[in-house]
Amino acid sequence: MSQGKDRSGRASRALICDWSIFSRINSVWPWGPQADFLQCLTFFFFFAECAVANMADIVFLVDGSSSIGIPSFKQVRLFLQSIVSGLDIGPDKVRVGLAQYSTNPHKEFLLKEHLDAPSLMTAIQKFPYRTGGTNTGKAINFLISEYFTEEAGSRASQRVPQIAVVITDGDSSDNVTEPARRLREQGVIVFAIGVGKANLEELENIANQPSQRFLFTIDSYEALQRLTGGLLQTVCVSMEDQRQGEAESCRSFCGASGSSFFHSRQTGRRARRGGKTCDCRAAKLADIVFIVDESGSITVENFQLVRSFLYSIISGLEINPNRVRVGIVLYNEQPTAQVYLNTFKQKTELLNFIKILPYRGGGTSTGAALNFTQENVFITETGSRKDKGVEQVAVVITDGESQDNVSQAAAELRRAGVTIYSVGVQNANEDELRQIASHPPQKHVFIVDSFARLKSLEEYLQKTLCYNIIRQAVSVSARRSGIREGPQQRLRKSAVRLQAKTT
Repeated sequence: MSQGKDRSGRASRALICDWSIFSRINSVWPWGPQADFLQCLTFFFFFAECAVANMADIVFLVDGSSSIGIPSFKQVRLFLQSIVSGLDIGPDKVRVGLAQYSTNPHKEFLLKEHLDAPSLMTAIQKFPYRTGGTNTGKAINFLISEYFTEEAGSRASQRVPQIAVVITDGDSSDNVTEPARRLREQGVIVFAIGVGKANLEELENIANQPSQRFLFTIDSYEALQRLTGGLLQTVCVSMEDQRQGEAESCRSFCGASGSSFFHSRQTGRRARRGGKTCDCRAAKLADIVFIVDESGSITVENFQLVRSFLYSIISGLEINPNRVRVGIVLYNEQPTAQVYLNTFKQKTELLNFIKILPYRGGGTSTGAALNFTQENVFITETGSRKDKGVEQVAVVITDGESQDNVSQAAAELRRAGVTIYSVGVQNANEDELRQIASHPPQKHVFIVDSFARLKSLEEYLQKTLCYNIIRQAVSVSARRSGIREGPQQRLRKSAVRLQAKTT
């Protein structure tokens, strides 16, 4: 073990270890001879992550059907005790509720009932095993009506993160898709834990997206204890990310009062953001992927401003599988697809996920991220509609110079028919931004001198995206109808439509 740094790059008081083993959610974590490693992980997860994330309402929904059996149900109790022991329990800190379900859901205890750790641990030790069938959908509806309410102790109205953890071992006898969608749309982050032969497709319908972050599977109830560290760390990161996201989203909309400016040093333009809500309903058809730098130079605080920026831009788009689709790739030395173009069908779920978009720090390999996006995101298998003539758009957001070459990767992405916008913040390399962006650069390159100034760019970038999406749609429509229009005619029609929709 060695002393490390937290996600903002500051020295951490905790001793941390190499936790790359958690890169895959279904990894089996070490035990036995490597107990020191486990202790290190436990120390790091409990005291580093959860010391920061100290406010949430968490409800556990536990399958108590007859297929589980008494020995396995005892493992569930032990698992819940392990998780709760790592949380800062208190009336103004973390509150925990517990529901059990089989044929019918049962109220074990509400969020408002056990507001200190000893009382909570005693309640978990004593709650009975009820047996019966498996109606998971009914149980999720029960959470909505009986648990995530102000009367039951939920602090959603105070913007406290709302989290549900569903643990099950089999197929539900009823439908889970609609109840789970309603729960997520209410702003609840939903984790799903599948044990043994649990239905993977059903679990994916329950959990938030992307599945690799919110869905866990294990072979047996005995293996639940191995899941403790990974789940607790993920829950605590989500708690803190959602807390920051809720706090910032109050200030993030284009409809906020006042006005501000951004300046592009390349174009010499100033764009004013006024008090109107941004809207882009005229731009009805596009696949847009945001390629976002998450390197260590950004810091946790500035990445929250990036989340806010994405939230505001995307909130003005008409998100729908048949309209505008959005993907998100984060990158440091390695790119990661957080959202594919076919991940989310509901706009509210996408926006809720943006609030908890993870931040890892690290280096800056923009070229690798561009290649990854072309090969893994702008493809039919992950939701791209390029074969149907739908506009393909990438927006690259970075604050520094790439450690690899961007020119060739960007050229290949543009040759594949993707329009690229580059947004540079603070110390971003202007020549590199030009190499990345589509031509002419004065229409596709934006620079702001700080992350705080990103907000002033929101409306202008959004309108630029909308205008070009509309222009492309007009062009595609004309080609399909056999009508040939000159550039001025297309631009004039697009401008009229945009003005009609945005005024």
